Amino acid sequence: MKKIITAVIALILAVTAGFIGYSSGYNKGKGSEQKQQEILHQLNRGELEHLDIKNDKFYVIGHKSPDADTVISAIVCARLMNALGYNAEAALSEEADLESKYILEQAGVEVPPVLEDASGEDILLVDHSEYTQAAEGMKDAHIIGVIDHHGIGSVTTGNVVYYNARPIGATATILWLNYMNYGVEIDQQTAHLLLGAILSDTANLTSTYTTNTDKSAVLALSKIAGIEDTTGFYKAMYAEKLSYKGMSDLDILLADYKSYES
Repeated sequence: MKKIITAVIALILAVTAGFIGYSSGYNKGKGSEQKQQEILHQLNRGELEHLDIKNDKFYVIGHKSPDADTVISAIVCARLMNALGYNAEAALSEEADLESKYILEQAGVEVPPVLEDASGEDILLVDHSEYTQAAEGMKDAHIIGVIDHHGIGSVTTGNVVYYNARPIGATATILWLNYMNYGVEIDQQTAHLLLGAILSDTANLTSTYTTNTDKSAVLALSKIAGIEDTTGFYKAMYAEKLSYKGMSDLDILLADYKSYES
Protein backbone atom coordinates (compact mmCIF):
# COMPACT_ATOMS: atom_id res chain seq x y z
CA MET A 1 0.00 0.00 0.00
CA LYS A 2 2.83 2.37 0.92
CA LYS A 3 4.40 1.74 -2.48
CA ILE A 4 1.13 2.59 -4.23
CA ILE A 5 0.70 5.80 -2.22
CA THR A 6 4.31 6.75 -2.90
CA ALA A 7 3.83 6.13 -6.62
CA VAL A 8 0.64 8.23 -6.70
CA ILE A 9 2.33 11.08 -4.87
CA ALA A 10 5.29 10.91 -7.26
CA LEU A 11 2.91 11.00 -10.22
CA ILE A 12 1.05 14.01 -8.84
CA LEU A 13 4.33 15.83 -8.22
CA ALA A 14 5.53 15.05 -11.73
CA VAL A 15 2.30 16.28 -13.33
CA THR A 16 2.35 19.42 -11.17
CA ALA A 17 5.96 20.14 -12.07
CA GLY A 18 5.20 19.61 -15.74
CA PHE A 19 2.21 21.94 -15.59
CA ILE A 20 4.21 24.62 -13.81
CA GLY A 21 6.96 24.26 -16.39
CA TYR A 22 4.46 24.51 -19.24
CA SER A 23 2.75 27.53 -17.69
CA SER A 24 6.06 29.23 -17.14
CA GLY A 25 7.13 28.56 -20.70
CA TYR A 26 3.75 29.69 -22.07
CA ASN A 27 3.78 32.93 -20.09
CA LYS A 28 7.39 33.53 -21.07
CA GLY A 29 6.50 32.96 -24.73
CA LYS A 30 3.46 35.20 -24.41
CA GLY A 31 5.56 37.91 -22.79
CA SER A 32 8.17 37.60 -25.53
CA GLU A 33 5.48 37.94 -28.21
CA GLN A 34 4.07 41.03 -26.51
CA LYS A 35 7.56 42.52 -26.30
CA GLN A 36 8.06 41.91 -30.03
CA GLN A 37 4.75 43.65 -30.74
CA GLU A 38 5.82 46.66 -28.68
CA ILE A 39 9.14 46.82 -30.54
CA LEU A 40 7.32 46.61 -33.87
CA HIS A 41 4.98 49.43 -32.86
CA GLN A 42 7.93 51.63 -31.91
CA LEU A 43 9.68 50.86 -35.20
CA ASN A 44 6.56 51.80 -37.15
CA ARG A 45 6.21 55.04 -35.21
CA GLY A 46 9.74 55.88 -36.28
CA GLU A 47 8.46 57.02 -39.67
CA LEU A 48 6.88 60.01 -37.90
CA GLU A 49 9.99 61.10 -35.98
CA HIS A 50 11.10 63.63 -38.56
CA LEU A 51 7.80 65.30 -39.42
CA ASP A 52 8.90 68.77 -40.52
CA ILE A 53 6.56 70.73 -38.25
CA LYS A 54 7.16 74.49 -38.14
CA ASN A 55 4.19 75.72 -36.10
CA ASP A 56 2.69 74.72 -32.76
CA LYS A 57 -0.13 72.89 -34.52
CA PHE A 58 -0.76 71.23 -37.86
CA TYR A 59 -4.04 70.71 -39.70
CA VAL A 60 -5.24 67.42 -41.16
CA ILE A 61 -7.47 68.16 -44.13
CA GLY A 62 -9.10 66.42 -47.09
CA HIS A 63 -10.14 67.52 -50.58
CA LYS A 64 -12.76 69.98 -51.80
CA SER A 65 -16.29 68.69 -52.47
CA PRO A 66 -15.72 66.46 -49.44
CA ASP A 67 -17.12 62.96 -49.16
CA ALA A 68 -17.30 60.69 -46.10
CA ASP A 69 -13.83 59.20 -46.60
CA THR A 70 -12.13 62.60 -46.76
CA VAL A 71 -14.07 64.15 -43.85
CA ILE A 72 -13.70 61.18 -41.53
CA SER A 73 -10.08 60.49 -42.50
CA ALA A 74 -9.21 64.03 -41.42
CA ILE A 75 -10.94 63.55 -38.06
CA VAL A 76 -9.51 60.11 -37.34
CA CYS A 77 -6.00 60.99 -38.51
CA ALA A 78 -5.97 64.02 -36.20
CA ARG A 79 -7.12 61.77 -33.33
CA LEU A 80 -4.34 59.30 -34.06
CA MET A 81 -1.69 62.02 -34.21
CA ASN A 82 -2.91 63.53 -30.95
CA ALA A 83 -2.74 60.09 -29.31
CA LEU A 84 0.89 59.89 -30.43
CA GLY A 85 1.73 63.22 -28.79
CA TYR A 86 1.35 65.65 -31.71
CA ASN A 87 -0.87 68.73 -31.77
CA ALA A 88 -3.17 68.09 -34.74
CA GLU A 89 -6.57 69.50 -35.67
CA ALA A 90 -9.03 68.20 -38.25
CA ALA A 91 -10.34 70.70 -40.78
CA LEU A 92 -12.40 70.73 -43.98
CA SER A 93 -11.73 72.39 -47.33
CA GLU A 94 -15.46 73.03 -47.79
CA GLU A 95 -18.69 72.27 -45.96
CA ALA A 96 -19.26 68.58 -45.21
CA ASP A 97 -21.67 66.58 -47.37
CA LEU A 98 -24.94 65.10 -46.08
CA GLU A 99 -23.60 61.55 -45.77
CA SER A 100 -20.64 62.67 -43.68
CA LYS A 101 -22.91 64.73 -41.44
CA TYR A 102 -25.15 61.70 -40.93
CA ILE A 103 -22.24 59.44 -39.91
CA LEU A 104 -20.84 62.07 -37.57
CA GLU A 105 -24.24 62.66 -35.98
CA GLN A 106 -24.78 58.93 -35.45
CA ALA A 107 -21.36 58.67 -33.80
CA GLY A 108 -21.86 61.81 -31.71
CA VAL A 109 -19.02 63.79 -33.32
CA GLU A 110 -19.03 67.46 -34.30
CA VAL A 111 -18.35 68.53 -37.88
CA PRO A 112 -14.83 70.04 -38.17
CA PRO A 113 -14.50 73.70 -39.16
CA VAL A 114 -13.61 74.83 -42.68
CA LEU A 115 -10.04 76.09 -43.09
CA GLU A 116 -10.55 79.22 -45.16
CA ASP A 117 -6.87 79.75 -46.00
CA ALA A 118 -4.07 77.19 -45.68
CA SER A 119 -1.29 79.70 -46.42
CA GLY A 120 1.58 79.42 -43.95
CA GLU A 121 0.00 76.52 -42.07
CA ASP A 122 1.50 73.09 -41.43
CA ILE A 123 -0.70 70.64 -43.34
CA LEU A 124 -1.14 66.87 -43.48
CA LEU A 125 -3.24 66.01 -46.52
CA VAL A 126 -5.60 63.04 -46.53
CA ASP A 127 -7.43 61.45 -49.46
CA HIS A 128 -5.82 63.66 -52.12
CA SER A 129 -2.54 65.06 -53.39
CA GLU A 130 -3.73 67.54 -56.05
CA TYR A 131 -3.48 71.29 -55.60
CA THR A 132 -6.64 71.74 -57.68
CA GLN A 133 -8.56 69.63 -55.13
CA ALA A 134 -6.98 71.22 -52.07
CA ALA A 135 -8.06 74.03 -49.76
CA GLU A 136 -7.41 77.62 -50.72
CA GLY A 137 -3.82 78.74 -50.20
CA MET A 138 -2.40 75.21 -50.24
CA LYS A 139 0.44 76.15 -52.61
CA ASP A 140 1.65 78.53 -49.89
CA ALA A 141 1.21 76.01 -47.08
CA HIS A 142 3.89 73.85 -45.48
CA ILE A 143 2.90 70.28 -46.31
CA ILE A 144 4.33 67.75 -43.86
CA GLY A 145 2.59 64.61 -45.07
CA VAL A 146 0.12 62.85 -47.37
CA ILE A 147 -2.10 59.83 -46.67
CA ASP A 148 -3.97 58.75 -49.79
CA HIS A 149 -5.31 55.88 -51.88
CA HIS A 150 -5.30 57.65 -55.27
CA GLY A 151 -2.54 58.29 -57.80
CA ILE A 152 0.36 60.65 -57.09
CA GLY A 153 -0.87 64.20 -57.70
CA SER A 154 0.66 67.62 -58.30
CA VAL A 155 1.59 68.42 -54.68
CA THR A 156 5.33 68.87 -54.19
CA THR A 157 7.45 69.79 -51.20
CA GLY A 158 11.01 70.98 -50.68
CA ASN A 159 11.16 69.34 -47.28
CA VAL A 160 11.17 65.81 -45.91
CA VAL A 161 7.61 64.54 -46.17
CA TYR A 162 5.68 61.64 -44.66
CA TYR A 163 3.97 59.86 -47.58
CA ASN A 164 1.64 56.90 -47.10
CA ALA A 165 -0.19 55.83 -50.25
CA ARG A 166 -1.77 52.40 -50.76
CA PRO A 167 -3.89 51.08 -53.66
CA ILE A 168 -6.85 50.03 -51.51
CA GLY A 169 -10.51 51.00 -51.23
CA ALA A 170 -10.41 53.90 -48.78
CA THR A 171 -8.05 56.24 -47.01
CA ALA A 172 -9.90 55.27 -43.84
CA THR A 173 -8.61 51.72 -44.28
CA ILE A 174 -5.05 53.03 -44.32
CA LEU A 175 -5.74 54.80 -41.04
CA TRP A 176 -7.13 51.57 -39.56
CA LEU A 177 -3.82 49.93 -40.45
CA ASN A 178 -1.91 52.86 -38.95
CA TYR A 179 -3.72 52.47 -35.63
CA MET A 180 -2.63 48.84 -35.48
CA ASN A 181 0.88 49.50 -36.77
CA TYR A 182 1.44 52.22 -34.15
CA GLY A 183 -0.16 50.22 -31.34
CA VAL A 184 -2.99 52.68 -30.63
CA GLU A 185 -6.32 51.24 -29.49
CA ILE A 186 -9.42 52.12 -31.53
CA ASP A 187 -12.37 53.19 -29.36
CA GLN A 188 -16.02 52.55 -30.26
CA GLN A 189 -16.67 56.05 -31.61
CA THR A 190 -13.60 56.05 -33.84
CA ALA A 191 -14.49 52.57 -35.10
CA HIS A 192 -17.99 53.86 -35.98
CA LEU A 193 -16.46 56.69 -38.00
CA LEU A 194 -13.94 54.51 -39.84
CA LEU A 195 -16.58 51.90 -40.63
CA GLY A 196 -18.85 54.51 -42.20
CA ALA A 197 -16.04 55.97 -44.29
CA ILE A 198 -14.90 52.60 -45.64
CA LEU A 199 -18.43 51.44 -46.46
CA SER A 200 -19.06 54.74 -48.23
CA ASP A 201 -15.91 54.79 -50.36
CA THR A 202 -16.13 51.10 -51.31
CA ALA A 203 -19.91 51.18 -51.96
CA ASN A 204 -20.46 48.58 -49.24
CA LEU A 205 -17.38 46.61 -50.35
CA THR A 206 -18.61 46.28 -53.97
CA SER A 207 -16.41 48.83 -55.77
CA THR A 208 -13.69 47.78 -58.20
CA TYR A 209 -10.91 48.93 -55.87
CA THR A 210 -12.14 47.05 -52.80
CA THR A 211 -9.45 44.78 -51.33
CA ASN A 212 -9.34 42.04 -48.72
CA THR A 213 -7.79 44.64 -46.44
CA ASP A 214 -10.95 46.76 -46.67
CA LYS A 215 -13.09 43.70 -45.94
CA SER A 216 -10.96 42.81 -42.92
CA ALA A 217 -11.23 46.40 -41.68
CA VAL A 218 -15.03 46.35 -41.93
CA LEU A 219 -15.21 43.04 -40.06
CA ALA A 220 -12.95 44.24 -37.25
CA LEU A 221 -14.43 47.74 -36.95
CA SER A 222 -18.06 46.56 -36.96
CA LYS A 223 -17.31 44.47 -33.87
CA ILE A 224 -15.68 47.38 -32.04
CA ALA A 225 -18.44 49.80 -33.11
CA GLY A 226 -21.18 47.33 -32.14
CA ILE A 227 -22.79 47.51 -35.58
CA GLU A 228 -23.77 44.01 -36.72
CA ASP A 229 -25.85 45.02 -39.74
CA THR A 230 -23.24 46.83 -41.84
CA THR A 231 -25.43 46.65 -44.96
CA GLY A 232 -28.27 48.35 -43.08
CA PHE A 233 -25.85 51.01 -41.86
CA TYR A 234 -24.64 51.58 -45.43
CA LYS A 235 -28.20 51.84 -46.81
CA ALA A 236 -29.09 54.45 -44.18
CA MET A 237 -25.97 56.44 -45.07
CA TYR A 238 -26.69 56.18 -48.78
CA ALA A 239 -30.32 57.24 -48.34
CA GLU A 240 -29.13 60.34 -46.52
CA LYS A 241 -26.66 61.03 -49.31
CA LEU A 242 -29.41 60.83 -51.94
CA SER A 243 -31.86 62.98 -50.00
CA TYR A 244 -30.15 66.17 -51.26
CA LYS A 245 -31.69 68.09 -48.36
CA GLY A 246 -30.96 71.81 -48.54
CA MET A 247 -28.81 71.44 -51.68
CA SER A 248 -29.15 73.57 -54.81
CA ASP A 249 -28.96 72.11 -58.31
CA LEU A 250 -25.35 73.31 -58.55
CA ASP A 251 -24.49 71.73 -55.18
CA ILE A 252 -25.87 68.40 -56.39
CA LEU A 253 -23.97 68.64 -59.69
CA LEU A 254 -20.66 69.36 -57.97
CA ALA A 255 -21.03 66.83 -55.14
CA ASP A 256 -17.73 64.91 -54.79
CA TYR A 257 -16.46 66.84 -57.82
CA LYS A 258 -12.70 66.58 -58.39
CA SER A 259 -10.47 68.79 -60.54
CA TYR A 260 -7.21 67.73 -62.21
CA GLU A 261 -4.45 69.61 -64.01
CA SER A 262 -3.30 68.30 -67.39
